Amino acid sequence: MKKFHIGFIFIAILALCTVVALSACDKTQDEAEGEPIELVAGKDGDLSMYEVYENTVQEYDKFVIKKVKDEYKEKITTAIIPDSVYCTDWNAFEGCKNLKKVIVQEGVRYLGREAFKDCKKLESIELYDGFSSIYKGTFMNCTSLEEVVLPDSVQHIEENAFKGCTALRSIKMSDRVLILGSAFDNTALCDNVIDGMVYINNIAYKYVGNMPQNTTYKLKEGTINATAYAFSDCDGLRHLVLPDSMEYIPSALANRCENLLSLTIGRNFKKINYFTGAWWRVAPVIDHSPRIVEVYNRSDVELTKEFFYTSENGEQMEILHIYDDTGHSGLETRDNGQVYLVTDTAKVLVECAADSDYVQVEDGTTYIRSSSLIDYAIVSKIVLPQSVTKIEMYCREESFQIQYAGTMAQWNAIDKTIDNYIVYCADGTIDKSINT
Repeated sequence: MKKFHIGFIFIAILALCTVVALSACDKTQDEAEGEPIELVAGKDGDLSMYEVYENTVQEYDKFVIKKVKDEYKEKITTAIIPDSVYCTDWNAFEGCKNLKKVIVQEGVRYLGREAFKDCKKLESIELYDGFSSIYKGTFMNCTSLEEVVLPDSVQHIEENAFKGCTALRSIKMSDRVLILGSAFDNTALCDNVIDGMVYINNIAYKYVGNMPQNTTYKLKEGTINATAYAFSDCDGLRHLVLPDSMEYIPSALANRCENLLSLTIGRNFKKINYFTGAWWRVAPVIDHSPRIVEVYNRSDVELTKEFFYTSENGEQMEILHIYDDTGHSGLETRDNGQVYLVTDTAKVLVECAADSDYVQVEDGTTYIRSSSLIDYAIVSKIVLPQSVTKIEMYCREESFQIQYAGTMAQWNAIDKTIDNYIVYCADGTIDKSINT
């Protein structure tokens, strides 16, 4: 009987050892197949899993996370950025392929560009109330990210911030946030397309439709804000109308819209969200759209032409006419394709749809704007009335032939930016051609 008990105990111990061994084998196999151990970096302020250095520029008693240490990159599943950290470097979490959750504690100033780029298992982001900006490419290509909640304090989201987060279908954020172009490209958020425009919540994100020529386009009522470059290279856009619900207008709302003539601002407009594209440039509301001349302002915000100036390599773009509900549009279109802006003080040729080499400018015209002939290289002869006081024309290899109704003295008194021309005045000829 005693031998039986000893044998039974021996068998039980052997069985237990077998179970433990198999369990160890299973765990080893799981780890070999990429199943990570649940590992939290930055817990309780512990920075031992991060490679850090002191921030000597500002708040020297805080640290900068340079990167996750190599031995932890493929192991951490949660990354806490504790309050002892000032910021993270660019690409700080590159290679953290099993990272699922990010928690940013109060006091962290910002996350470096592309900090979590390609963290394809990332599912959750927690930012404290007070966090202000999401920089370029911070969460780019995080393909497991489905929902994001941003505190209302986030007022700035840069290019490519969430680009390539293909599963991202829901985001909570302030309607006041300034979003730069491509921040949400290639996400499920971009599936909401109405009349050619992608809408993210109450924000007009990007026009993706095929816009016909001479289009008057109005954003849908309920739109509160828009992204920078919401309208880009829309050559068919002539008149852009913003609804009464729209409270915020970003810099570069329309960019390189070559044929845009006018902008209408709705009644509830509050402010323009400016951003600096580079140290030398502040982008205006309408950017690189040379024919824009008029703004119809229906709001109580007093606008001046300075709202639309830009400084870029010394050049300026300006709006020539701003009017409200007590005024009226100065734009007049002629059957011959010419478009004039007519106000109490000026008559400006702003567009000339020339189909020949000959253009005759109407009597009473005071200003020939450079953009009026921007697309018409075939124009070689221009007839100008004596009323013209300002001329801007692009220089080109072939000289302009100008027939001017005034005298040579009157021509010389005109404020003009033009060279390579021959002008035939009432009392003689002035030859300024480059071949002379």
